[in-house]
Amino acid sequence: MKNILVVAVVFLSIVMLFVACCGFVPSIWFCDIVSQFRLVLAAVLGVCVFIALLLRSKIAIVVSVLGFLVNIFPIVPMYPKPASEATGASQSLSILNFNTEFQHNDHYELFFDLIHSRAPDVVALVEVNKKWINAIEPAMKVYPYREIMLEGPGMALYSKFPIQDVGIYKFGKSFHPRIIAQIQFDKGLVSLIVAHPTTPQSEGGFVERNREFDLLKKEMKDLSSPKILVGDLNCGPWSPAFSNLVSSTGLIDSEQGIGPQPSWPARTGRVLNDIFVPPFVPIDHVLVSQDIAVTQREVGPSMQSDHLPVFVNLLVKRKLP
Repeated sequence: MKNILVVAVVFLSIVMLFVACCGFVPSIWFCDIVSQFRLVLAAVLGVCVFIALLLRSKIAIVVSVLGFLVNIFPIVPMYPKPASEATGASQSLSILNFNTEFQHNDHYELFFDLIHSRAPDVVALVEVNKKWINAIEPAMKVYPYREIMLEGPGMALYSKFPIQDVGIYKFGKSFHPRIIAQIQFDKGLVSLIVAHPTTPQSEGGFVERNREFDLLKKEMKDLSSPKILVGDLNCGPWSPAFSNLVSSTGLIDSEQGIGPQPSWPARTGRVLNDIFVPPFVPIDHVLVSQDIAVTQREVGPSMQSDHLPVFVNLLVKRKLP
């Protein structure tokens, strides 16, 4: 029996090691998909390490530990705090980022509670339709400035501060929207992009998402700092495409210094008959320039969407208009 368990642990660890290594390979759809599941792989390999230690099998221990270390290699760097230039005169700005999944979610009362409890300065919503916009209006009256696009998957930007220089764009066959704007607050300006690239659930979707990433790189470089990229990017932080987006733009993941905060899948009842599966992929992001410090980042609570909302408090270095 022990030999069977040893073989099983070694085999599973080798498979997981191979999958973990695939996640480092850029430009291949399958490799991008598996890179999203680092936390799942870490959990599986952690169990393999535990069983290998109980079995006292050297080969099982070596292979499982190797697989575990390779897999957590891109996760560990998320914990050290980033350097920030948000010193001197700064202004606090809070943002709520949420994918409503309007197709299967009409729990507006949960959204009302979230707005009242968090009271964010800016709200970025993706996957919204007219029904959702109309239903949440009572809670959004405190946001006099807004930009709403209902074509394609839909997108909305609400702000307590004036919105300037707004551009609303569509990308790809699925007309995924993008809002580019500047927000003025207390004599300061911040450049903001709300984006929702297509889901890489196929080779075509993978290519289209990466093409929009290329466009976002250019747009972010053209914007003046301080600047923020927010939205459901349909990409985890361990994807080579995401790493390239961050490095090319000089942006900082708001999870940096905190660690991964998974936001998807937050509700799986349609598929698994209400069997709870914890979120394991952080695909809802807030990325900031180096003149912005992240003082708070939290996900949740459950909103009966397949995404958890992401809330951040930022300290933005003032930029005079």
